[in-house]
Amino acid sequence: MKLVESEIELSVAPAQVWIALTDFASYPTWNPFLIKMDAALRKDAQFKAMSRLPSGLKLGFVGRILSVTPNEEVAWVGHPTMMPAWAMEVRHTITLAPTEQGTRMHQLEEASGSLIPMSGWILGQAHDGQVAMNNALQQKLQGGR
Repeated sequence: MKLVESEIELSVAPAQVWIALTDFASYPTWNPFLIKMDAALRKDAQFKAMSRLPSGLKLGFVGRILSVTPNEEVAWVGHPTMMPAWAMEVRHTITLAPTEQGTRMHQLEEASGSLIPMSGWILGQAHDGQVAMNNALQQKLQGGR
């Protein structure tokens, strides 16, 4: 298993971050990493997603929502549409924690499967994509998008 994680401090309350993060329909307008997320925000809901790595490579994903705790955490698990889950499966968790300044958002991807030992480049791109998403979310919440 390989871990990919990032964190950002946002200057708004967790409830405001939650609203932006869970408005999946708006992702194409501001999110450079998860450019599409078709999902109902409930446990066990199926989803289809499209990610765009910083290199420009697009990867489709399918999976299901694992957990939804409003204003605190959302998690899902899925795999690229071009391969079976045994080859690569990714559990993605976004956690929000209140701070004195606003909210600390932590993203964690846990990647497993037989292709993980050969996927260092993609996982590096996933980290950079998370950082780009964090920064774009910060800009959106500050009224930039």
